[in-house]
Amino acid sequence: MTLDDLINEGDPRDIKRAMSIKMFLSGSNRDMMSHVLNVGVDVVTKWNRVYREQGAEG
Repeated sequence: MTLDDLINEGDPRDIKRAMSIKMFLSGSNRDMMSHVLNVGVDVVTKWNRVYREQGAEG
């Protein structure tokens, strides 16, 4: 499973998580990502940590 698969086929929570990772990989900062996705900065930080440790399956 890839990030694009999650964005195209995932449930709304998976879509936000995948979008967060793609934004992070493109250089966006956590404050902006938090604002765009309407979640806390700590949530964005957690999603990115999980992705780095477990990949898209995480």
